[in-house]
Amino acid sequence: MASCAQEYGNRVVGGNLSVYYIDSKDEALASKLAVFWKKHDLIAEAPQDIKLSRTEEGYRISLIIHDNFEAEMIRFNERKALLELRAMLKDEIFQDQGIELVLSDDQFKPLLQIK
Repeated sequence: MASCAQEYGNRVVGGNLSVYYIDSKDEALASKLAVFWKKHDLIAEAPQDIKLSRTEEGYRISLIIHDNFEAEMIRFNERKALLELRAMLKDEIFQDQGIELVLSDDQFKPLLQIK
């Protein structure tokens, strides 16, 4: 995995996946997130961006979703899969810290928080 600066902060790059992070203390966590994505075969054929940011409760993981996404149109099985992803991330990486999983536009503007 390579690490370099970009307009969303620093980033860890592995293949088609880029994990952005602002705080330099989070580089190891961003790398773990990239390894998790690869380990669970979540890296798509198209370039994929994730943003890791700190919140008062822990961390927010923002995933860029396609352009014509409408939050009210998300299917039950998609929401369930995202909840399962959040639980796996909590168990394998974030343990004692709070974690928000957010679907975002291509500028990381939140569209839907997975609860």
